[in-house]
Amino acid sequence: MKKVLIILTAILITGVLFAVDIVDSTDFYMSTKIEEKGAVKIGDKGKTSNSVSTFNSIDSVGTSDDPILFDDDRLEAEFTVYTMINKQGSYSVGVKASPLSATGVSTKINYTVAYGTSSTETINSDNKTFTILSGTNSGGLIFPKQDFKITLDNTTYTNASAGEYSTSWTIELTSN
Repeated sequence: MKKVLIILTAILITGVLFAVDIVDSTDFYMSTKIEEKGAVKIGDKGKTSNSVSTFNSIDSVGTSDDPILFDDDRLEAEFTVYTMINKQGSYSVGVKASPLSATGVSTKINYTVAYGTSSTETINSDNKTFTILSGTNSGGLIFPKQDFKITLDNTTYTNASAGEYSTSWTIELTSN
């Protein structure tokens, strides 16, 4: 009986110690806004792109100020399309390309673009379009990339008249 009385007294004292009246309360709210991010660039093959800072640190190649140069010793080159996107849904990187041409001459230099496991596009007419990268973003910021190789056509290169040949690609990242 004494033990029961001691246990009841202990429970009563514990209850008194923790019986506190709430005097006031408040709510605490937080919010943020995630801006849509989407960017594409062509860079040297083999770079790491898994954060905004590593994506931004990749130097763009093939710019108007510093085009990729091909010559008798270099008829092919490898690069990577790097992207950054946080919009949920499907995305694709489309390319519009033309053969290399020079002012004042009628000859053009064709080339192929090989990408993925077995895709190849032959660029032998103006404004050829193809999708070099596509996929689905299930959520969050992702950094898909696609390696590709450009190979100048040896026949049209050898048969080209003297001149300064050039071309440019239009590259578009789209998301749905």
